[in-house]
Amino acid sequence: MAKPLQSAWSDPSPKLAKVARQIAQSRSGPIVDLACGEGRHFALFLSLGRNVIGIDIEKSKLHFARRMLDLYVVACRNPGRAHLVQCDLENDEWPVRKGVAGGVVIVDYYSRRVVERAATIPAQDGAFYLQTFGGQGGNWVSLPHAGLVRTILEECGYEFVFYRERAVGPVGRDAVSVHTLAKRTRIPREPSTHTEKSE
Repeated sequence: MAKPLQSAWSDPSPKLAKVARQIAQSRSGPIVDLACGEGRHFALFLSLGRNVIGIDIEKSKLHFARRMLDLYVVACRNPGRAHLVQCDLENDEWPVRKGVAGGVVIVDYYSRRVVERAATIPAQDGAFYLQTFGGQGGNWVSLPHAGLVRTILEECGYEFVFYRERAVGPVGRDAVSVHTLAKRTRIPREPSTHTEKSE
């Protein structure tokens, strides 16, 4: 990571940092950082020259991210471009179309609805990276059951670079934290909405 980037943002997730170059390899569109917060994760991809879209619901965090971007662009050679958007991931329309992104990154956040929508964003050859929060305290109640995320991604045409689950919460509740990187190798055809007329 570039030195001026380190001075602008707090350190990114070490797990994401290890695979950032793999995610950035896609030849398709921007890297989309969902629930991006203050930008410490999308900054990784800026430093690799990739354009990014950062989306978060909190205006104050996006304001901080914009200030840091101003410092970073001045200090760093050949950074990617960033587009930051305030958006409620659960309820609003997203500012990115299906099948066009180079990759999607989600760190310390989980919602089944968001994962299902996010899985449709990468282009064929794009990446999907998910690192849920752990099961500390009562957080486990918001995490998926075993195998759910794997099924969602497989149905959207992904093959796994790695897929790891860890059981969390009380015994027998079937909640897991998930850490995965997957590559989209095909885009399944959506069911037709047209009704054929009988002759």
